[in-house]
Amino acid sequence: MEFDRLESPVADEFVTIIGSSADLLSDKDAEEEGQSQDEARIQISYAHERAASYIADFLATRQDIIRATPCYEALRCFGRAFRFPAAANYHRSFPTDTIQEFWSHSWHGSTLRKICTVMVRKNGLAAISAGTLASLLLVCLFVAGYLPGYERAPYPYVFGIWGMVGGTLVAIVTLIGWQCRTPVFVDVMCIHQSDPGLKAEALLSMGAFLQSSESLHVWWDETFVERLWCVFELGAYLGSCKLSDSGRAKRLTVTPTMLGTSSIATFFSLFVAQLSYMVSPFGNLLLGWVIFSVLFLAGGHFGVRSLRNYFTAVESMLVQLRNFRIRDAKCQCCTEGHAEDGSNPYCDREIINLCICKWFGDESAFEKLVATDVSAALARALGDSSFSYQWLLMVSAPFHWGHMDQVAARLRAGDMEAAAVSAIITLTYSFLAFPFIGRLGIILACKARCQRQQLWANELVTFAVFIAGFPVAGAILATQSLLLRVMNPLAGAIIFAAINLIFLIVLLRQCSRMSLLSQDVVDIPA
Repeated sequence: MEFDRLESPVADEFVTIIGSSADLLSDKDAEEEGQSQDEARIQISYAHERAASYIADFLATRQDIIRATPCYEALRCFGRAFRFPAAANYHRSFPTDTIQEFWSHSWHGSTLRKICTVMVRKNGLAAISAGTLASLLLVCLFVAGYLPGYERAPYPYVFGIWGMVGGTLVAIVTLIGWQCRTPVFVDVMCIHQSDPGLKAEALLSMGAFLQSSESLHVWWDETFVERLWCVFELGAYLGSCKLSDSGRAKRLTVTPTMLGTSSIATFFSLFVAQLSYMVSPFGNLLLGWVIFSVLFLAGGHFGVRSLRNYFTAVESMLVQLRNFRIRDAKCQCCTEGHAEDGSNPYCDREIINLCICKWFGDESAFEKLVATDVSAALARALGDSSFSYQWLLMVSAPFHWGHMDQVAARLRAGDMEAAAVSAIITLTYSFLAFPFIGRLGIILACKARCQRQQLWANELVTFAVFIAGFPVAGAILATQSLLLRVMNPLAGAIIFAAINLIFLIVLLRQCSRMSLLSQDVVDIPA
């Protein structure tokens, strides 16, 4: 959140609220005739200290100033609250004692990336679940003969793409329209944007907002640590965790806004790759392989590029953290300049610095905490947790749905043995082989994340990372083909699944002992 972008309260409103809530300087004192400049500076400094003390003690001007909004309200109309922050959304929030998630973000980064990332994080699992159910329903209708299909040489079956296409469409609609009801704090919805008094009260109660939050979710972009209010929210939350005596466990979650676009790009890349395989005319072998190869390479290249861009963004974030200094953060009131006539002498920076000092002793202690503990923890989380086994299953959903269509083709023809073999192969690729290949690809994309200056060189590196997975994929396909030919197909499919299970377990155990970025963060110069 960032109030300086959202027209923070003017000085007289700010002092009015402080005076009514914290018993600060009276208007009579402020308006005394003949007050000297030194006395005025002392008065302003005193106001800064009292305001900082009020915020740092996590006090609220009144209980009903603490508000939250359902997550789906923030995402309504494709994140309208983020796209049009000046719109009236206060009525969509409600008073509460507890906020499940406090959303902290910068208003100077990419709005589209932020909206996509929030949707993927909050609606992604529901979208894939709904898509899978829709895919199963359409596959059953296809097997029963209610949906048409097409012949595909050289196979003797009637095929359909209903499961893959239908599942993808339902997943997209659910991703955009799912109503996640998690109570969250979103600045433009929980703080009145047109009532100066309510807005100023919320500013004074910001410590209480964070104290009432069970978790802080930072939607991170390259501008986050450059904004003073974003830094303040991080410091306030860490301070509330440090000073809290409630006994409640609190969580800090950081999600780079590149994650959403990377996930969506990978999802659609696999959709294109699977679709190209399903519709390519392999009756004409040369034409079929040309069409499949072009679409597959284009989709795969785009997916790998998005992963490299993600790790580049994460590395940039870690560099920012290792070199973090409060004095470098930008404050809107200082950037625009304080009025020379003294109409607005109060400075957000002064108040925030005083709060940080009260929570952590001094600014350097907070800077050290961010540069070391927070940075190292985030390196582990963002390098590994962002691309978990569950994430791999979710982004590869079109791949699974496409293979369900292939099983359905054999069931429709009444070839039960071939359907059973195809089902085992499908489950093997969906839950074992693809996560294995995907994890290797993620490791390679992370190690090759350094961006080249020349476009052709950068694209060449991306293509090299993509091609590097071909030997592994080729070995898996060769193993499948060999086992199905030299023994009973059903037994061969089971052995093929067992081999892939062993490989995946070994890889995941090895990955659990290492972190993609934990060592790299040590090597980043401070």
